[in-house]
Amino acid sequence: MANSKEMVRNKNLDLQGIIVQNDSEVYFCCVCNKTISKENSAYEHVNMDHHIKAMEIFTEYFQISKNSIKCKTCQTTSTWQFVQSHAEMHKLLPWCRPINQYKQCFENFLIIHEDQFYCDLCCLTYQFFSWHDILVHIKETQHIALKSKVLNADDIFLHDPNALNNYKCIVFNGMVYLKPKILYCWICDTKVSGITNCNEHAKGMKHTKEKLTFTFETLKTRVMLKDCVLKVPTELQWVIKDHNIVVFRHSLYCSLCDLHMTTSSLVKNHLQKHTQFPDIYRQQCKSKVNQINNTSSEEMPSMSNCSSTNNDINDTKCQVLNIPTHLKWIIRAQGMQIFRDKLHCKLCNVDMINDAQVQSHASTHFKTYKQERKKKKEIMQSIQDTISNTEETLTKSKDSTLENNEFVNVTIQDKNTNFAIDVSKRKQNKKSYNFDAESIFFTADEIKSSVYLCIFKENELIYCLICQRDITNKHQIYYDHIFSGEHLKSLIQADTVKGLRENLTKLALAKNGIRDSTDKFSTCMLCNSEIRNRDSSLCEHTNSKDHCSRYYRWMETCLQFYNEILTFIKNNWYYTNRYRCDICHIEFSSEICFAKHIEEKRNTYYEASNFSYHLCVPCGLLWYGNKLLYSAHSNTVEHKFMVSYGTNVINKFPIEAEQFLISCEENAEILLEFSNILSVTSIQDEILTSLKNDILPIFGEIEAYAYGSRNCGLGLPDSDINIFLDWSNISNAQNVCKKKKSFKAFIKQIKTILLSNPTVWDVEEIKLNDKTPIIKVQFIPRQLHCKISFDNALDVESTNLIKHYNEVCIPCRKLILILKQWLSFYGISGPSYISNYALTWCVIFYLQRMLILPSITELIQEKNKSKLIKGWQAGVSYKFDVKENSELLFRKLLSGFFIFYADFDYRCDVICPLLGEVIKKKVFTDPSLLPNDMAPYVQYVLTTKNPKVFCLSPMCVQDPFNLSDNLTAMVQKSTLKNFRIFCSKSVEILMELS
Repeated sequence: MANSKEMVRNKNLDLQGIIVQNDSEVYFCCVCNKTISKENSAYEHVNMDHHIKAMEIFTEYFQISKNSIKCKTCQTTSTWQFVQSHAEMHKLLPWCRPINQYKQCFENFLIIHEDQFYCDLCCLTYQFFSWHDILVHIKETQHIALKSKVLNADDIFLHDPNALNNYKCIVFNGMVYLKPKILYCWICDTKVSGITNCNEHAKGMKHTKEKLTFTFETLKTRVMLKDCVLKVPTELQWVIKDHNIVVFRHSLYCSLCDLHMTTSSLVKNHLQKHTQFPDIYRQQCKSKVNQINNTSSEEMPSMSNCSSTNNDINDTKCQVLNIPTHLKWIIRAQGMQIFRDKLHCKLCNVDMINDAQVQSHASTHFKTYKQERKKKKEIMQSIQDTISNTEETLTKSKDSTLENNEFVNVTIQDKNTNFAIDVSKRKQNKKSYNFDAESIFFTADEIKSSVYLCIFKENELIYCLICQRDITNKHQIYYDHIFSGEHLKSLIQADTVKGLRENLTKLALAKNGIRDSTDKFSTCMLCNSEIRNRDSSLCEHTNSKDHCSRYYRWMETCLQFYNEILTFIKNNWYYTNRYRCDICHIEFSSEICFAKHIEEKRNTYYEASNFSYHLCVPCGLLWYGNKLLYSAHSNTVEHKFMVSYGTNVINKFPIEAEQFLISCEENAEILLEFSNILSVTSIQDEILTSLKNDILPIFGEIEAYAYGSRNCGLGLPDSDINIFLDWSNISNAQNVCKKKKSFKAFIKQIKTILLSNPTVWDVEEIKLNDKTPIIKVQFIPRQLHCKISFDNALDVESTNLIKHYNEVCIPCRKLILILKQWLSFYGISGPSYISNYALTWCVIFYLQRMLILPSITELIQEKNKSKLIKGWQAGVSYKFDVKENSELLFRKLLSGFFIFYADFDYRCDVICPLLGEVIKKKVFTDPSLLPNDMAPYVQYVLTTKNPKVFCLSPMCVQDPFNLSDNLTAMVQKSTLKNFRIFCSKSVEILMELS
């Protein structure tokens, strides 16, 4: 045995760095820093690609001879056994890995999978990588520039102490930073809320299953237009094909304009620009500028290295000039060369060294093109007029007849069946609802252009380089300023005033952080120095190394403030309760009605360049109109008062709610005992038996079912008993209805029966006009209030499912009980607010997202047996297990609920327990965009005569069975806003206790 071991040792150098470890049969590769269990595996290992690559790096630091290893750094000769310690002494790669290696991967948007790493920023994949490859990549200039634009270094989420033990899990399970408190899992194509949920998500059944088949080749792959989630108007789809626009699953990319489009509204607006100049764009497609067809999906054009003469317009490559977005296409079309400090027009042999020259020269080419296009248009119009005049005489009589026929058709349609009218209305409604909420933020470009013209001072002031005055560093006050008449007027004048210079405008100087002056000197606010007011001196200063360094830091500060303003606007969507169209002088209280109005008018006279959306947060007002109207509004007494004193909405946190949360675990146990007492089935059986005994003599066989909170273990002392009276198969009941020609007659008959037994029943109220008629009674022997309904079969199924969720997952039951009581403290619980039923499904959805409870779709698939009730699928399996997690305390589970719904994007997302995933509101505007599991809803909408479409309200919780029902359709924005505030404050209370 000793001889065999010695033979292996003698073969060490032949095996490219493999040695025997500790006189055992275990081998160790000094090159890859990896243990190998078998001799055969050692021979296989040295032929692997990653070992060969590691050996290439190894030979950069060490010289390999027959019997020894020589360090090139210190010229020391040693053996393979000392390679590891020697490399660590010199801190050589890839052997000396930093302690925070996975933290660095996370902060640089890197994920590792099967001996590969993928950069989510650069869309690049490295196979058989080493730590050396990672460090080289994250130090590349391009990667650093992309990271600075995406990652918010001040985000508290990134400094969460819980993250230290989760970075490895995040990196090896395909998760990357998406936005504050949210990660994105590439493997599951879903969002993960918070650092603490990463382990749960990674160990989940869905993630584990998807990870087995996941490869980096599936990322950033092109798809057919029909498979893209973004909606492209039919009349614009030709642009995508003719202009070689790349289609991905969740976005579109225009290589000609170097633009990623991530929303349907952005796609529509950009494609319309292409239709205005089709000849220019087609010319670009044929030129060498457009190389998208030769680029792999991992090598995006926006990430390629640009040379000094590359025609890709990239502001970071031309450090002196700021090329306007609207002129980039003409610069590409004319083949202008871009250098670090100038542009060169090959057609005219002209150099442009400042912004004024760029705009002037590019505009000259644009005017020439526009004149040619106008001539072509006039010729085509002349031909069209000639054709029209020739045919006018021939078709005059036909046109007259056609007009009469159209009038007759309209008259017939009005007298026709309601179905024909409803179909036409449904088409109109579908078009009206097709409104992208993101269009509200089309002012983002105007905000960004003004933000990049400001200097941020240390004393919480912002200096506007255009207006040359200080503004308070508050989002609302700054927003008022950039849309004020003073600023807009100064912005226009700044592009023409040149002062003592020949070419450089005031706007061009401001874009470089320089304050214009009519004196002999201008002031650079970045360098705190004065420069002679001449073009050559100013250009020389902006090209200096010190100025460029300060310029890039200034750009990062501007970008951060710009993102803060956008977040400020989007978060304050919850405060908006008034909507106004200043063109029609109409004000709405409903966002849906306002959206329909704008969509209907958009194609007539709303598409004007000086019209835009404006959101006034203090006044809770959103309007569409002329840009200059915001300036007038900001000067009104109402606006100034609201800015100074705020709104009158009361969101005070009740003291009893705070005390209730402090003892949440004890209170949960108390409520659990209460619900156990109230869930005694013998009492409910007694009530159902009494009801059936009274009705049987009149109607024969009839079924009665109890449902609601008491039946699923969520009853509280004030909970009623809900009863569903199933009379659908009773012939007598049907005869009664036919005879009386009304369902109301049947209900009145039931009332008469109950009144005939006054010692048992006390009829309190009958509601016949509701969508679901009910009878409210009191069961006198038990002094219990009951609600008898006749159309709630789905509610019975829902109760059974909730009951089973609660039985197999006690934390779910405790959460619902504690949150029902918590919600009642604030006065926002009830039918017109957030109902207990809606809250229950919110809790279940939260646990589904935590991968503790299965989705309804999974239970339907497990059952694999259809059970249709009124066309809705209710066949679910009750044989399922919940995820065991003893480490997750109830207090942490409760805190997680508050965090989840405090950060939930109610503006865009729908809570969908059916899928166990978030679904976007906008997909409900077009049934074809809905996932396959929504097939019952799509079929219902398309085949039902008068379908009840899913209502898009401020808060959307979809019923898991009746998919057309929004459980929170009555919740107003004011209620939702307070709900979010109370969730946030509750988190603070629980965090203070931990």
